[in-house]
Amino acid sequence: MKTVLLCCVLLSFFVPNAQDMHYGLKTGYNSFGVKLILNPGSELEALSGYYIGVFAIKELSDIFDITADLQYIKVNDKDNNTSVLALPLAFRFSPADKLAVYLGPQFELLLDQEAKDTKSFGFAFGFGLSFNLSKTVFLDSRYAIGLFNRLEDDVETGVSDVDLRFNYFQIGVAYKFY
Repeated sequence: MKTVLLCCVLLSFFVPNAQDMHYGLKTGYNSFGVKLILNPGSELEALSGYYIGVFAIKELSDIFDITADLQYIKVNDKDNNTSVLALPLAFRFSPADKLAVYLGPQFELLLDQEAKDTKSFGFAFGFGLSFNLSKTVFLDSRYAIGLFNRLEDDVETGVSDVDLRFNYFQIGVAYKFY
């Protein structure tokens, strides 16, 4: 329910002033990092996959924008198949015509019911770069760092101070509709 409400609020923000809006599709490579933080030390397992999604860009000025993506992320491994629905929001700064840097929150919903003892909702902080190849096509890269423990509170691990966090690295291509 929280996700639906958040999507409705975001859409209401983006719809009223359509002349400063751009919509499009994006896809690319996704590296899904599962980080297990133990006291002391940590382990990181990287799983490869892909992402596909839609995005909206709201121009605030010549150099500042707000973007919202809705991404389906699929990660495949011989032991793990994971699906995530991600909603990255970002403030973009364009210091040059072809380059933009951005940062902002990312909300995540784990779609797999097989992932027992794992919280389905997550929150991350992301940052990245985009480079315009043309007026409609751009390259996009992003890194998102999981901020909260994804293990359920009642999980018995046998070790104190255990955290599970999801990190993402993405690189892909996007197409803007004008």
